[in-house]
Amino acid sequence: AEARKVGEDPANVERFLKYSADLYDLVNAGYFEQGLDTSKEFGEFYGLWKFPKFDLFRTMHGGVSRFLKTRHMRDIFDYFIKYVGSSAYRAPAFMNCMPTIQFRYDLWYVDGGLYHIALGLKRLVEELGITVLRKEGDTVTGIVTADGTFHAADILVSNVEVIPAYEKLLGEDKTFMKSLDRYEPACSGLVLDLGLDIQYPQLAHHNFFFSEHQKEHFKTVFQKHELPPDPTIYLVAASKTDPTVAPAGCDCLKILPHIPYIDDEHPLTREDYLVFKDRIIDKLERMGLTDLRKHIVYEHVWTPLDIRERYNSNKGSIYGVVSDRFKNLAFKAPKQSTKYPNLFFVGGSVNPGGGMPMVVLCGQNVCKKIVAWDKK
Repeated sequence: AEARKVGEDPANVERFLKYSADLYDLVNAGYFEQGLDTSKEFGEFYGLWKFPKFDLFRTMHGGVSRFLKTRHMRDIFDYFIKYVGSSAYRAPAFMNCMPTIQFRYDLWYVDGGLYHIALGLKRLVEELGITVLRKEGDTVTGIVTADGTFHAADILVSNVEVIPAYEKLLGEDKTFMKSLDRYEPACSGLVLDLGLDIQYPQLAHHNFFFSEHQKEHFKTVFQKHELPPDPTIYLVAASKTDPTVAPAGCDCLKILPHIPYIDDEHPLTREDYLVFKDRIIDKLERMGLTDLRKHIVYEHVWTPLDIRERYNSNKGSIYGVVSDRFKNLAFKAPKQSTKYPNLFFVGGSVNPGGGMPMVVLCGQNVCKKIVAWDKK
């Protein structure tokens, strides 16, 4: 019924979802469950005869367009790439497995908000206080904690992204860093938290306000590395599920448009980002949130500069490594260091990528890798 509203044949949607499910089952068997990292591991697990099933010669948009014929429906399924901060026109077609993940496992909400999980993780990081790694030759020998104490270790796990870890913690030279160029950052975002003295009943928990020209939007963010004039906006109104997050009659919104990561050669200023923030508010008012600006009683803005400073993410990325068919075929850095065999990585910059479920899965797979490596 929803497909017919935009002129799409529901049978096309069913065929696309079958294609998506087949891709998910294929990807899940090795990439997710086994934690595959290298081309050697992929070849050994899947065998050459299975590689055509990955639809490797199409982009994600190309895969969507095989089945769906209307612009609106294509835009909706193209934008599942939001979960990994990439472009549907550059990501490989097997990224179309993502709709199946959402439809098969649903969307979940933590009472009080995901911040309750973040509080627990924050407390753990503060207790550990790890800031520096030490190395000798081809071995990382231990960590230096915030109080300057050195702790020797046989095996280390870094939750700092791969490129900042090699560059800032281990001090690798330019030649080595150049070998990591294929792990370009995924996009960043302007994170806008608003407290309102009003509620907008037309909002759901999850809302999207699409760019009128989504192909151009992707090109602007991921190829031109410019702030988009008409961004696609993701807006969360958690009070629709959990009324405790805002006082009665009020609301809190989290707004996230995708924007480029920090370009060190042509950096944007905080003022540039604040001008862009006004563009976001203007668009939301045009699209039905009447007088939104007048009803803001609290505002907090995170720019890519803030994200890089707080989390040491690579150029302010919020999704780790970009999924790009032409640069890395959507593969992130391996979980075990290629230079220091006793150093392992977790987080969004290594396989299987960004987002809480993937990062948790990464940690589980790293544990298995460490146990297997330590037995050798």
